Amino acid sequence: MNKKIRGAKKKVLDGITFDSHLEAACYRELKSAGIEFEYNSNTYEIFPGVRLNKVNFIESKVKNRGYHQYFNKKGEKLKLTAVKYTPDFVIKSIDDTPIFIETKGRANDVYPYKRRMFFKKLEDDNTVKEAYFFEPRTVEQIKESIEQIKLILNVNRDNSPT
Repeated sequence: MNKKIRGAKKKVLDGITFDSHLEAACYRELKSAGIEFEYNSNTYEIFPGVRLNKVNFIESKVKNRGYHQYFNKKGEKLKLTAVKYTPDFVIKSIDDTPIFIETKGRANDVYPYKRRMFFKKLEDDNTVKEAYFFEPRTVEQIKESIEQIKLILNVNRDNSPT
């Protein structure tokens, strides 16, 4: 399990519980800008689960000075569960170019790895021609990101077939 983000306090706005005040601020700014978006709605599998067949996971027991091999309750070797990532906000442009916003005050220990794995997934996805990923850390950066997103949306709107 990921470590809890230090200092993040939940915030309820329009009946939605946000994980932080920064997420709620992003929600407010996106709504104010008239940009259509989805919040926490798309979860991506960035690493598939796999049953260990070749790898034996053995951990030393410090107190007993022995070793312990891990199996599940059925006596089968362990299965690594899938790793998933849910961006805070997803915006789709007219040509289906995804725009992601991940608000980050302080990242936990796992997030930088998940972000890299997510980028790799996007790079490998043949249906994604281009994607944008914004990672604002302050309200001011959220506002700057939204201005950039407006430009992207206008460019896509101008280039769309009529």
